[in-house]
Amino acid sequence: MNNPKAIRALVVDDSVVIRRLMSIVLDKMGLGADYVDNGIKALSMLQDESYDIIFLDIMMEGMDGYKVCKHIKNNEKTKDIPVIMLTSRDGRIDKLRGKMAGADHYLTKPVKMSDFKNTVENFLPITADLKKAAKKEKKEAARPALSSPAKLKSVPVKPLENKTPKTTESNDDAKTSSSTPKSTDKLSTDAGIEKPSHASNSTKKASLEPQLTREEKIARIREMMRK
Repeated sequence: MNNPKAIRALVVDDSVVIRRLMSIVLDKMGLGADYVDNGIKALSMLQDESYDIIFLDIMMEGMDGYKVCKHIKNNEKTKDIPVIMLTSRDGRIDKLRGKMAGADHYLTKPVKMSDFKNTVENFLPITADLKKAAKKEKKEAARPALSSPAKLKSVPVKPLENKTPKTTESNDDAKTSSSTPKSTDKLSTDAGIEKPSHASNSTKKASLEPQLTREEKIARIREMMRK
């Protein structure tokens, strides 16, 4: 019945339900455990196996927990193993009998999970270290591996092509734009159309006004001065 986990517990209880619950709790705490349903089997296991902690029920057939605890504490091999009494009997006399039998601690059923864990960590301080180590492992597993980033595949980069337009094309465009007004001038002259100019407009306006004599001009000037 060897258990591969480093810290090992022996659970002695005649209740199948209690043994199953203890199995779940101890496994979560990182403890390996062996389970027996009476005191005789427990003492036999202790002769062949070594344990770090013992959980012992009191009310069992054949040999009760008080007697089993006395045997454990009177044996040179097992006397230093912490014995935790687990029982539904919470009377003052029951607790006193447990102490007299050599029990290290007394827990009353139903046991609160917080009390159970505190008791285990008190008698096995290494379990607290295991708990911290397990939490640390979970955090590290959830955290992305920043220290060793994945290598990116190198993609060859093609040099950029020179997309500057050819100078010949720009020169042609310049020639076309510069030659455009010349061609219009040529067309207008070929058609016999004269380009309008400011001088011709002013000449036309002057030609439309009536020609005044000298006397009339003097008379107009005088009228303007009177006004």
